[in-house]
Amino acid sequence: MRTLSKLAKANFDPTKLRIDSRIYEITNKKMKIENFEKTIKISQDKLLSVLNEREQNVLISRYGIDGTKETLSAIGSNLKLSRERIRQIENRAKNRLANSVNETYPKYFDNAANLILKSGGLISENTVAENLSSDGVKISYFKLLLDINPSLESTKGDSWLGRIWRHKEISVSKITAIISIILDKLKETKEAIPLSYLIKELEVKPEFDKGLFLALSNTINEFMINKTLIGLISDRSINPKTVSDKVLYILEETKQPMHFAEIAEAIGKRRFDKKSINKSTVHNELIANDKFVLIGRGIYAMKKWGYRDGTLEEMIIEFLKNKNVPQKTSDIIDYIGRERTVKRNTILVNLAKSKLIEKSKSGSYTVKAV
Repeated sequence: MRTLSKLAKANFDPTKLRIDSRIYEITNKKMKIENFEKTIKISQDKLLSVLNEREQNVLISRYGIDGTKETLSAIGSNLKLSRERIRQIENRAKNRLANSVNETYPKYFDNAANLILKSGGLISENTVAENLSSDGVKISYFKLLLDINPSLESTKGDSWLGRIWRHKEISVSKITAIISIILDKLKETKEAIPLSYLIKELEVKPEFDKGLFLALSNTINEFMINKTLIGLISDRSINPKTVSDKVLYILEETKQPMHFAEIAEAIGKRRFDKKSINKSTVHNELIANDKFVLIGRGIYAMKKWGYRDGTLEEMIIEFLKNKNVPQKTSDIIDYIGRERTVKRNTILVNLAKSKLIEKSKSGSYTVKAV
């Protein structure tokens, strides 16, 4: 059976967490949870010391405070009690805990709720997990404190929302109204659009609340924000799934040719998902996909940027044919330099070795007559 002594070993004070309300920049919209702020000086054993041993064990098990979260039925089986009886013990324990925190630190719940309200009115489970992902015990403690806050209400996930804790002043109908108008706009555009543009378009609508919208942005299962763009979750240009999607995303973001190793590194840093990626996988995709063009040693670009396939010799010949008059070495080098990332000497070697290109006495080049 789990005991309170295990909590002390965690060396974590959940009440030292605070919510940073300085979150509303379009390119940095996620709520930040800064831990170890000395909001309340209370140790974890003291936090639960107002409860009896059974109540402590039930909360520890229900929230996974020792690392293992259990169902009501599993806890009931261990304690030889019914599922409903465990639910009653849990509710009573949370009420006693809330009363104790409220009496000892009367401003704690109000301060936390007000910070959430100023930050849009809600905090999502995704936000908690992202900010405290290094320690599951921290997440468990923070969720418990959110659950017992009398000014907050927990809403379980549905087809739109993940789990959230919303301030009681923010109604579910208000949340769903905002989600609806956002999705309608994104379905209308059918592509990812600048976040600033969407906000400007929707600000004229009476049901739109910018603060709530930004707080929702890390919660909705239907759309997502990636830097300055917002789009439907199904849009692979903003939510890449395959290696090809990820390569496209990186090149579109940088707007310039990149070496395949640099692309692989950029994908790794982006952490689109939990899948690892290596240079050879990226290189193979670049070779196989006709959307990409090799323009130098290991360097690739988007074909739609105007880059073309073909050997260096073929490109020089095409250039000379299009010009239809002898071309200086410098003109050829300038042209190839705009199309390919190659050294000057490489171009000169191709000119010298080609059996289809001839050099005049004046030093200019033409295509040999057939």
